[in-house]
Parts: sequence; C-alpha cells; structure tokens
Amino acid sequence: MDSEQKILVFDERKRTELLDENPEIYFRALARRYRLIGAWAAEKMFLFGEKADLYIADFLGNALHFHDLSEAINRCEKDFTKAEIAFTRSEVIEKFYLLIAEAEAQIRKEPPEMPEPSS
Repeated sequence: MDSEQKILVFDERKRTELLDENPEIYFRALARRYRLIGAWAAEKMFLFGEKADLYIADFLGNALHFHDLSEAINRCEKDFTKAEIAFTRSEVIEKFYLLIAEAEAQIRKEPPEMPEPSS
C-alpha cells in the first residue's frame, strides 16, 4: 500500500470514528483541518495577509465539497504547480497526515460550542 492509499484509509477510519463518536466534533475537525491545509498551502505559495485569507477561504469552501482527501491533495498539487512551487506528492501527503491530527487535537481541546439562546 503506497502512502496515498494509507492516508486515504487512515482518513476514512478517523472520519468514521469521529462521526460515530460525536458529529459536532467531526464537522468542526473537518473544517479545521481544511483551514490548516489551506493555510499551509498559502504559506508555501508565499501568500500572506489578505491574499492568504482569500486563498484559505476559497480552499475551505471547495474542500467541504470534496468526496475524499485525494481531492484536497490534487487541489494543492494543482495550485503549487500553477504557482511554480517545488513539491513532491509524498511531501503533500505527509503534511496532510500531520494537519489532520493537529486539527482533531485542537478541536478536542476546545470547549463545546454552546447553542444560541432562543428568543
């Protein structure tokens, strides 16, 4: 099994575990990880300030429609190629592993979101 297949299996397991455990944490972690991935990609492409914010928002908006993590990997690769940034697919996959774990850890440390009071 190559590294891309491993991360896809890992991602599917993590998604299933989180969704079964707590759907709120799952969706918050999903958004957080794509925000972290978008921020990493923006930094790698030397985007800062408003340009980085716009890229991250666009990446996040598209990522929430991805069917699996390979689509996010492909998006980063396409963007890096367009920006003429040197990368390897294994570098992108390795960073995704780290950011998936970081997103989940961050969400688990945060207090649960409180529902809005009804009027």
